[in-house]
Amino acid sequence: MLAYLRRHHIGLLALFIALGGTSYAAAKLPKNSVGSSQIRSGAVTQSKLEKSVQSKLAKAGAPGPAGATGAQGPKGDTGAQGPPGVQGDKGEKGDPGLSSAVVGGNNTSITIAAGDPILSQTSVTLERPGKVLVLVTGTFSVTCSGSCTRQIGATVNGVQVKGLYASISGTGTEDLSAVGLTDTLAAGTYPVTITSRISTGTANPNPSTDARVVAVPLG
Repeated sequence: MLAYLRRHHIGLLALFIALGGTSYAAAKLPKNSVGSSQIRSGAVTQSKLEKSVQSKLAKAGAPGPAGATGAQGPKGDTGAQGPPGVQGDKGEKGDPGLSSAVVGGNNTSITIAAGDPILSQTSVTLERPGKVLVLVTGTFSVTCSGSCTRQIGATVNGVQVKGLYASISGTGTEDLSAVGLTDTLAAGTYPVTITSRISTGTANPNPSTDARVVAVPLG
């Protein structure tokens, strides 16, 4: 036997190699020869597939219906108060608000003739266009030589104030009080003066020491 192997060892080796190659070729599966029946259940998982196939599978499934809304949870605790904000810049000062006034009575439309300036004089300042409310009050007297009437009024910037009218008839002394309202004036400062006019007869007006004129700007 050994003598036979020594004489034929080259041929036997070639035969062994040939048989081995044939076995390898026989073990290699032909194309399209493996089907679902040859694959063990669970042998092919998603992780073993190509990335493109995995992406398509992930997108292929339709979303399920929305679940029912859950019950509302309990109210949470109140959060801590935040720090106070930075104080804003102070705004610009606005324009003064509008004022208004009216004068009631039977003589609000009366404008007496110009009279002579007497007694107290003051001034009034309008910061913007507006009217001036004027009040004259005090004790006034007159001495007549015959029948006469003394009319008491006031002017603002030399213009008689409408409705500001009081009078003394004959010789005597009376406590008078009268109020009137100017037309609209431009912004500025104006003199305000009590005036006296003798309408009839001759008289000597006697200035009173308690006469006052008050002017209130309404703008």
